[in-house]
This record gives sequence, C-alpha cells and structure tokens, in this order.
Amino acid sequence: MAPNRITLLRGVASEPCASGAGPEGGDTPGMRPYEVMIILDPALEDAAVQAQVDRSTELIRSGGAEPGRVDRWGKRRLAYEINHHREGTYVLVEAKGEPGSLDGLDRALHLADEVIRHKIVRLPDHPTKRVARPPADIAAPAANDTAAPAANDTAAPAANDTAAPAASDTAAEAASPTVPAGTTGDSATSANGA
Repeated sequence: MAPNRITLLRGVASEPCASGAGPEGGDTPGMRPYEVMIILDPALEDAAVQAQVDRSTELIRSGGAEPGRVDRWGKRRLAYEINHHREGTYVLVEAKGEPGSLDGLDRALHLADEVIRHKIVRLPDHPTKRVARPPADIAAPAANDTAAPAANDTAAPAANDTAAPAASDTAAEAASPTVPAGTTGDSATSANGA
C-alpha cells in the first residue's frame, strides 16, 4: 500500500498550478508595481523637465516594463541641501515590470546631470486596506458633567515650591565645584588643585 501512496503524492506534486499566475499571484507572471521618484534641478525649464520625463518613460518601455501614471509635483523645498540645491522639481512615475527591467532607467538617471536625486521603490503587490476611523463625536462617548476629573489633570502647585529643587538643578550643583564665600572663581580653581 505504501508504493501507491508515493505515486499519488508524486502525481499531485508534479501538477502545474491551476491559476497560471506569477509567484505573488498577480495577473501577469513577474510583473511587479514600482514607483520612480525623480528630483530634477529646479532651474530647468518646463520643456527640459518634460524631455527628462519622456526619456524616463521611454527607458521604462525599452526595459520591458509598462509606464503608468506620471505625477508632476512641481518645485518643493528639499529636507536638506543636495549638491548646493535647496529646492527640486519632483516627478513621480509609476511602472509595472519584471525584476531588473528598470536597471537601465536607474543607470541613466544616475548619470543624468539634471537629476539631483532619484529612487526606485517596489510597491506591494496588493495594497493594504486601511480601516477608516470613526468620527470623533462617535468615537468618544459624551462626558457626564458630574464625573470626576481625569487622572492626567494637574492640580494647583504646592504653596512651598522651594522645598524640592528640580532634578536638573541638583545635578548641575553636584557637577560644579563649591566656591567659598568671598573668593573669586580664579582663586577657587587654584585652591582645588586644578
């Protein structure tokens, strides 16, 4: 009976997948979604920006990928200075392709003088669903006027605030040398042996 069981398992394991889809279950085998963020020199004219976008989409096509939506964000302030630029013209290009199909685009963008920075990011195959939050008036129940105050409400300060110094004050006092009354800082330094 054992030989039949092995034969049965081999027959099941050797059958092809019924869906015919790629390893991630997408529509086309191996086609993955990508986003290409390109930051261009802000001094470029609109025609030069359009020419760079056209070159990028053509390189995407020549690599075997399909260019998608092109979103021009315009000039924006950079988070930090890059190559003496504080602003950049942002362009976002979506594409779908096989792994490695955007390598030519990556090389071309790296060598282009008008490109300040670029990044190619693989997106998840299936976008995650976000759970919508309920509006604030529904989420928080109505508070009863007779309810006790919340625990995080602060009470009025104590009458004697000088009783306990703040932790930062005591640490600063402990770190500084004690200077005898009637002496200057210079004589105290020499008295401490420093």
